[in-house]
Amino acid sequence: MEASAQPLADAGAAPEIRKQKKKKVLLMGKSGSGKSSMRSIIFSNYVARDTRRLGATIDVDLSHVKFLGNLTLNLWDCGGQDAFMENYLSQQRSHVFSNVGVLIYVFDIESRDFDRDLLTYRSIISALSQFSPTSSVYILIHKMDLVAPAQREASYNDRIAAIRTKSDVFDPVPFATSIWDQSLYKAWAEIIHDLVPNLSSIERHLATLGTLIEAEEVLLFERSSFLVVSHWCSSVGSSNPTTDRFERLSNIIKNFKQSTSRYTGTPKSAEQFVLLELKLSRFCMFVVKFSTNTYLAVVLPPGEERFNAALENAMQARKEFESLDSAPRRGPDRGLPGAWDLKIFLGDGTEHLSAHPRRQPAMIPSRGIQWSSRTIGIGRRRLEDISIRSFSSSTTRNARLPAAPFGALSSKAAARPKFMQSSSILTQLPSRRFNSSKAAATTTTAATTPGAPTTDALAGTSSAYNTSLDDAIDIITSAKDVPEHIGYLKSLGLDYGYGPTSVVEWLLEHTHVYCGTPWWASIALTAVIIRVVFMKLYIAAADNGARMARVAPKTKPLHAKMMELQRNNDQAGMMSVRRELQIIHERAGVKMWKSLLPMVQVFTGYGTFVLLRAMGKLPVPGLETGGVLWFQNLTIADPYFLLPLAAAGVLHMVLRQGGEAGTSTMSANTTKLLSYGFPVVSFVVTSFLPAGVQLSFFVTGIWSAMQITLFRQPSVRSFLGMAQMPPPVKEVDLKDASPYRADIMTVQQMKQREAPTTKGIFAALSETVEGAKKSAREGVKTAREMAGQSEVPGKRTKAQLAKAKEYEKKRRAEELAKEKQRRQWKKAQKQAEKEAERGE
Repeated sequence: MEASAQPLADAGAAPEIRKQKKKKVLLMGKSGSGKSSMRSIIFSNYVARDTRRLGATIDVDLSHVKFLGNLTLNLWDCGGQDAFMENYLSQQRSHVFSNVGVLIYVFDIESRDFDRDLLTYRSIISALSQFSPTSSVYILIHKMDLVAPAQREASYNDRIAAIRTKSDVFDPVPFATSIWDQSLYKAWAEIIHDLVPNLSSIERHLATLGTLIEAEEVLLFERSSFLVVSHWCSSVGSSNPTTDRFERLSNIIKNFKQSTSRYTGTPKSAEQFVLLELKLSRFCMFVVKFSTNTYLAVVLPPGEERFNAALENAMQARKEFESLDSAPRRGPDRGLPGAWDLKIFLGDGTEHLSAHPRRQPAMIPSRGIQWSSRTIGIGRRRLEDISIRSFSSSTTRNARLPAAPFGALSSKAAARPKFMQSSSILTQLPSRRFNSSKAAATTTTAATTPGAPTTDALAGTSSAYNTSLDDAIDIITSAKDVPEHIGYLKSLGLDYGYGPTSVVEWLLEHTHVYCGTPWWASIALTAVIIRVVFMKLYIAAADNGARMARVAPKTKPLHAKMMELQRNNDQAGMMSVRRELQIIHERAGVKMWKSLLPMVQVFTGYGTFVLLRAMGKLPVPGLETGGVLWFQNLTIADPYFLLPLAAAGVLHMVLRQGGEAGTSTMSANTTKLLSYGFPVVSFVVTSFLPAGVQLSFFVTGIWSAMQITLFRQPSVRSFLGMAQMPPPVKEVDLKDASPYRADIMTVQQMKQREAPTTKGIFAALSETVEGAKKSAREGVKTAREMAGQSEVPGKRTKAQLAKAKEYEKKRRAEELAKEKQRRQWKKAQKQAEKEAERGE
């Protein structure tokens, strides 16, 4: 292979390496314009759909983003609320706008107050020209996908024309962007491209490498964001009409990296793959971990020998690019040693160590990456059709398109999944292959283990079709076939920091992963484990309740006496009675705080509710089919309302038996009222919650019922060291007691004994409702008595109301008659006085 003299001379030339420094980048725009979303996608490895849970930026979110190891972006994400904007332009004006290298201002294309946005932008430009007049300005017209396709160009041009009139001395560089396609990568790649140090050296060495290995296109990506740092194209690659193919490829590979992170449990910032190979019938391509902070993508004509030689040469050049990736060194850059002193592998399998390699046989013509006619669409099979979003307001579906047989995708994973025995992340996945009438012209090379399975082929689409790469470009063919791992829920965004919800999440995740159970069983087991952990608290509460029940005959009169003294405001008497109660409790071993121990479960119950509801709303993959019986989908409510109804029934049974401790010191009326009121409220509240939440509540209720049954057994109480429950007390009315051995029954009692009646369903329901109403009335009466109101006004009948009305009418008539009589008497008295005066 004979290399030209110019690249070799350039390789030995001393490049201009700029000094490392921090760049202050201002990211500004009105609140809700999408600043934090695009920053999270580019620098924090978010996917577009995950940015919906991001909140508004408060004041300034300052972050130092390392880029290429030699550039640290001093990124200031400024909150766009009006109060913050006024603060930036007044009190913090010099602090914010001093030493600014780049201003990135984001406009929301759908803003309803664009004129006001322009005024804010004009104020920002004025402050920038005052403190940083040499900075660069980039304008991002964001959320372009919300505009109808026919109106996008006109809307974009109108906005840019208006913005330029307010830009003063700056010449802003505009971009139309959206988080749902490659336009965001194109804009940020252009911005970062101007900030990269050593760019001339990187481009020169990249051109030298591309020329030596006779590649069609060579791309250098940043490791974390996968933005295109630099690229080189041969004459064949330069003829490709698709101008945004690099940004598309950047988005595709980044989604591939995120997929390996999502389904292997490795952090997003870690290395998820080392080598990615594509061998198709029209071109070959590999993406390799190149230097510490970069990946290298090389596009070649088809051919196994040529592919292997280029890959080996790229590996040999890796250590030389490391020097450009690291911090600048003092002294001149020596470039690649000599005249590319590499092992140049030839097509016949031999190698040549000379500085001037020989020419390889003539290459087969190739057209590079034909993105104009094909888009990578590695299908991801789910349980239901996935609606994906294109760069428009309409919705399309990514379907298979007939095409010639394609090759497969293989990767070398640097990080292994925690619960997978294979060394390759793809060996756990089912493989698919498209049938074709042509002979298979492609080959598949496994980067890690031989026999790596194939994935979905690359589907062909037109260049005008822009897919949502967040959903369409994913190597995982079936999410339900990938085992969950520890940290799986947090990787999906369910991160609650420290608290009861995170504890329940940790327990549920470990139960699901280590037991290997379906989601419904994992939820049930988690509920049982929580109750088992708190069993000691319930034992203490039940023991304390039994001791309180034993002394209840003594304490009940004292409580009544204390209430009476309270109504009479007798503080001294109350203190005396309270002291007497304390003595009784101490002798019986009663400690009131033990009765409150089961309240600890309120926190875990809340955490379970929050976690399972969030899992259903997301939803977590596999939860849609993780149920059993009639509730297969745990993300929606039980369609037949059987789970909430069963949970309410169990709650009613638990309350009737005295609560979870098995004993209750409440009155019979209060217990009866709660046993009917709480289940009704529970049914109404839980009816529309996800079935996962309903299942957890039902299992918890079943455990409570079993616990009460056990606590009522004397042998169990003895084994657990609990006080025995007191025998039930039968209330006997002495005036009705018979002096004989058998009680004398009335005629009515005899009839009921001889002919017992069986109540129907509606009669029993009516009696239950009446009993609940009676309990409520008695509860109100008891409350009035406790408040000192002994007389409780009752409801008057219609006859009583009519009688009262008649009485009121009669009383009114009598008053009118008396008033009339009084007036007549006064009138007669006045006439008598007048006549007396006349007589005198």
